[in-house]
Amino acid sequence: ENYIDVVESKVTALNGKKLSILGDSISTFNGVSNNAETNSTIGDNAVFYGKDSSVLNFNENDTWWKQSADKTGASVLVNNSWAGANVATNYGNETKGGCTARAENLHDVNNVEPDIIAVYMGINDCGCLTGLGEFNGISDIWDGEKYIGNTELFATAYATMVHKIVTKYGNAKVFLFTLPQNGYHWAGTKEEYNALQVEYNKMIYKIAEVFDVEVVDLATMVGGNFGEYLLDDGIHPNEKGMDIISAAFETALYSFYSEK
Repeated sequence: ENYIDVVESKVTALNGKKLSILGDSISTFNGVSNNAETNSTIGDNAVFYGKDSSVLNFNENDTWWKQSADKTGASVLVNNSWAGANVATNYGNETKGGCTARAENLHDVNNVEPDIIAVYMGINDCGCLTGLGEFNGISDIWDGEKYIGNTELFATAYATMVHKIVTKYGNAKVFLFTLPQNGYHWAGTKEEYNALQVEYNKMIYKIAEVFDVEVVDLATMVGGNFGEYLLDDGIHPNEKGMDIISAAFETALYSFYSEK
């Protein structure tokens, strides 16, 4: 708690900064991530948190992104999170995948653009063992006129997503989250899941370097299995889990903005 207090005291200078989120169910909340009044394209986004009072009686203030915004002085602009979404376009994600038009819908209905963009996606890709693929540079996904990367593979889908974000929102600072291991999977074995997640995190770092964006190293902050900080379903963070995600994000914000 003392550590988090110190971090929060250092980033309160973010007053006036507008935060948008691109995520999956971990970042949803009913009435926010499906609120078409903030962005007309998100009204059909499926949600996990906030629609069922049995989920630890969660309220919006318990979410990692609302905590981070409130504690640093920023405000939430658009939360384009969709329960069940992959980064890739496989497994029914042709519309809701992170690499689709969702990556370009982080501004509000008045075309106000975010100052900060947080991208926390990939758990669902890993859970269904979406292939890693390769990414070595922008030419793997963009030929100067159109996207050419295989968006059914994680690396090229994730790179496509980030390319769309930095192209559309050139003035925003982008933060990509690594994925903490939770041991949950719905395809293959736990060992395959964990091994693939390690490779995903390496790829997130590689893509971040290519596009000159920041990394929130949640995987390292958690250190090992995230399981004790999850709900009984083994994948969605409980209140303490949300606190940890918030602390990781605030640490990354402090690291970046204190240097600036």
